[in-house]
Amino acid sequence: MRPSAFFLSACMAVFILMAQPGNGSSEELVIVGTGAGMPVLDAVGKAFTRENPGIDILVPESIGSGGGIKSVGMDVFLLGRVARDISDKEKKYGLVQQPLAKLPIVFYVNSSVSLVSITPEQACRIYSGTTRKWEDIGGGKGYIRVIRREEGDSSLTVLLRTLPGFKDITPTRISKITYTDQETLNACLDQEDSIAYGTLSDVRDISGIRALKLDGVAPSDPDYPLFGPLDLVYKEKNVNGSLKKFLGFISSDAARKAIMDAGGSPVN
Repeated sequence: MRPSAFFLSACMAVFILMAQPGNGSSEELVIVGTGAGMPVLDAVGKAFTRENPGIDILVPESIGSGGGIKSVGMDVFLLGRVARDISDKEKKYGLVQQPLAKLPIVFYVNSSVSLVSITPEQACRIYSGTTRKWEDIGGGKGYIRVIRREEGDSSLTVLLRTLPGFKDITPTRISKITYTDQETLNACLDQEDSIAYGTLSDVRDISGIRALKLDGVAPSDPDYPLFGPLDLVYKEKNVNGSLKKFLGFISSDAARKAIMDAGGSPVN
């Protein structure tokens, strides 16, 4: 599907979701975009609504960071969520990018795998196809089922930039490519002996999935090295009403607590 067709289809899906009957008594602020860190933004939204009971924050399924930027840039929605910087081509929209949280990027496995910690070298060997069996790295038995993301994915970008050796490997062709955080999670849940990567907040409370330590360091540890951004995008001219209230809320103690409880790290 061409990018423009995907964008139109994704926006139509969001519009259909927003058109479903609600309680009829609340204003709704919809935040569209990346699939990374959705539980974090959902938690912040619920905390905001507790303090502003007349405004509901809606976090629909992913249309990607690019979809969020384009939707806000074309005035389809007021607020977007992104896991990367605005590109040079997207600067024409004149959007403000507001940091919200840092998201630990983790390798995670199906619970059939006994591994609890992975080294950068092991990760590189798995994703290059050099290591094919779990028993070779103390992860149980069976062939490793590799799940990886498409080029340009925000979690993959963090790994390429930060994980030693990862940018130098050629990804194994014996792998499954997924295109959203939710598709990746479901693929790992459905396939025994599988490994994938993504944001901690998406997998931390999911039965059947285990987030791995990296070199023995837990993702919740301050020394954990792999983080990606979760930012908001909007137009300055639209900052009034519910949008202004929400942007003012995200630096509050209540918002910071919601981010940490959901597995993120506040930046405000």
